[in-house]
Amino acid sequence: MNAAGRGRRWLVLLFLVRAGAAAADTGATASSLADSAMTSAPNDSGPVPLRRIVKRLEEMVVHAPALHDPYSSETAQLVPARTLRALPVDRITDMIGLRAGVVAHGEDLYVRGGRPGELVTQLQGFPLDDPFEGHRALVPLIAIRDAELVSGGQDAEHGGGLAGVLDLRTYDPGASWEGAVAWNTSAGYDTRYDRVGGRAGGPIPGLPVGIVVSAEAILDDRSLPDLRTVQRQDLLGGSFGWRGSNQYSGDVKLATRDAASRVALEILASREVDRPFDPMWSIDGYTTPCADPDCLNGPGYSPQPAPGYAPYRAADHKTITDERRTTSILSWQRTGKDRRLLVSAAWLRTRLVTSLDGHEDERYLGKDNAPVWGRFASATSDPFYVYLGDEQYFDRTRSDVLALRGDYQQMTSHGNTFKAGAGARYDQVAKREIDATTYGLNLDSLRTYRAFAPAAFAYGQGRWVFEGLVANLGLRAEYFTPGPQATDPATDEPVKGVLSWSPRLGVAYPISVHDVFSLAYVRLQQDPRRDLLYDNRQKITNRHPLGNPALRPATSISYQAAVKHMFPSDWSLQGAVFFRDTWGLVSARNIHPQNDVALMQYEDEDAASAVGTELTVIRARGPNRFELSYTWQDARGTYSREDGPLYGPQIGPRPTSVGDHALDWDRRHTLALSGIWQPRTSVTLSFSSLIGSSLPWTPSDQGAVDADLSRVNSGRLEWEETTNVAARWSLGWQAQRLTFGAEMRNVFNRRNDLVASVDGYPNPDINTLYDDYGAYRNETGNRGGAYYDAGWVPVGDPRLFAPPRTLRLVIETSW
Repeated sequence: MNAAGRGRRWLVLLFLVRAGAAAADTGATASSLADSAMTSAPNDSGPVPLRRIVKRLEEMVVHAPALHDPYSSETAQLVPARTLRALPVDRITDMIGLRAGVVAHGEDLYVRGGRPGELVTQLQGFPLDDPFEGHRALVPLIAIRDAELVSGGQDAEHGGGLAGVLDLRTYDPGASWEGAVAWNTSAGYDTRYDRVGGRAGGPIPGLPVGIVVSAEAILDDRSLPDLRTVQRQDLLGGSFGWRGSNQYSGDVKLATRDAASRVALEILASREVDRPFDPMWSIDGYTTPCADPDCLNGPGYSPQPAPGYAPYRAADHKTITDERRTTSILSWQRTGKDRRLLVSAAWLRTRLVTSLDGHEDERYLGKDNAPVWGRFASATSDPFYVYLGDEQYFDRTRSDVLALRGDYQQMTSHGNTFKAGAGARYDQVAKREIDATTYGLNLDSLRTYRAFAPAAFAYGQGRWVFEGLVANLGLRAEYFTPGPQATDPATDEPVKGVLSWSPRLGVAYPISVHDVFSLAYVRLQQDPRRDLLYDNRQKITNRHPLGNPALRPATSISYQAAVKHMFPSDWSLQGAVFFRDTWGLVSARNIHPQNDVALMQYEDEDAASAVGTELTVIRARGPNRFELSYTWQDARGTYSREDGPLYGPQIGPRPTSVGDHALDWDRRHTLALSGIWQPRTSVTLSFSSLIGSSLPWTPSDQGAVDADLSRVNSGRLEWEETTNVAARWSLGWQAQRLTFGAEMRNVFNRRNDLVASVDGYPNPDINTLYDDYGAYRNETGNRGGAYYDAGWVPVGDPRLFAPPRTLRLVIETSW
């Protein structure tokens, strides 16, 4: 940790101590006044017992279900089912992006300044993120009953994520059959988008068991050009085909009806087919490898048939990704008057293939099919485009995770609680990755391994109430190992497992019948992703660093001061000041093996810190709900990417960072406003609006590599604004309801900058060796990207911008 980081840490600690002292003084007075004001019966035995305050706070929770447990030191934000159904969102990540402390960028969520992989998504206590890449599993939005984001002051039962936990809860079978069906479509008006989902659940006749079945499909071209050959299939009288992004997910839950002793089986399955757009792969016409007899100008292109030219559609020759997942959870829960026991087991399976057609077929790899790029200063071609060949990349990933856990909770009549639990998991992973662009360079093109490793955890968490003070104390132990097949690359000795201890300390103090002040200190660990640990290569390019089995879990220490306030009516407020200090993060570093050739390898030497303020105000009355969230934060660190610098030479040392700088997601100000208003029983209006200050970007110079990365994220993009609105009109009879509606996304048609530059792989020069897009923006001030060929040639890359305004129609029914 550098001196600046230590200084910020002690300043925040001093602020928290002073805030805690002031709150304690205020709280003592306010609590005494509250005792005398709330007690109408005489009491000569002394102060009013604490259980009076406990009961008052419980009444506050009943009147404000959006407010998290006031006795807890956690900062948790609840997302109820009605909000998920009514707001114009497509995925759960869209909804979480409106919470305080969260920066949403694309489909990635950055919570309190942490990396996207530091937020763990879980279902019934089991992480849904795969152990390889940390990708988040797809869960049907229509299957989610509610969600809870825990981002600060985590109790000991929460582990595995440095930035927090996103806990999803799906619908349980009810006493009668109910369900819903929804179709959201652009109808091909401005882009091709369709989301179809359905849910049905109820008791199974003749059996003490209920069932809920949910399914959802999202087909979206993401407002990007669809240049691939149309491939359609006839199914059930309809014609279907792949789009740019294709997501399918389903959830089945079987559960017994006995609430005291409940057995449940839940199976979640998903498939995602991603067919990415890349303007470098956009040639569509007739091409030849040599446009002149001596091939001085390189390849040639003709929009019409010509002698010596063959048809070529470049988009069909770029790889696609097909990812399939299955999660099965079997649980048994025993509930008593003041205790609860839960035992559960899970099996998570992931299958991912990146190839030319999404199948496990490597025959397209080889020198004869290598991509042919245009040449600089050529009269017949451009160095930006591919004129012949296939993308020479193949990846097949397999992982299986078996997990078991048990949790026990005991409550007392005085408001004290105790939780304890333990669990174990077994990871088995396998990979076969081929980068055939290294053919002819005397480098290793094949990366393959098969590994297995156990892991375990145990925790204890207690809550004690004493004379107006609530102590939340916990301890979590976690064991991590890369497995028996892993050896330290520096010593060639087997890597030993690591046992980590994570204390959780929190204090909550009821200032009045409407306010609770809390302080929290937590220490968190997160295991490195399995894909960063293993490798079989010796000579590599810098595109994919060497795996390192000696990586250790990253550690984060977080401090928080928070206030939860309930207004006399239907308003509630939650605010927090936080500081996070993280070290042991993974990024790529230059190493020098015995042959003295510099290579990139993953090392756990990165550090990052974040300080910020969160504020959430909620008004919930009947069907109407309005929520405002504001976040200020400063997120800094050494590197934003685990793979290190994105641009630089393919072989040899790459430039390294000279110190802390703003991280890619360092958004200082974020304001989110959302609302649901029902002026009449049959009419519902909803909206969401997000305003964010500028994100950082890295200026560069044309044809130059930053020698020390001193300018990383020294520039700032423009402020962002996105507003979505929706209107629904319902027809109801008895228990059935039919709803028609319309949604408008990006109402003001703001083409916000998402990023300033992108990865140009496998182009040998543009956006790989040099950051051409960044240099173009830096030297001209223009957006959209360009490459330099005797002058700047603008590209107008649509991937750099947010989607334009879109209009969608909605048809829903429920019973």
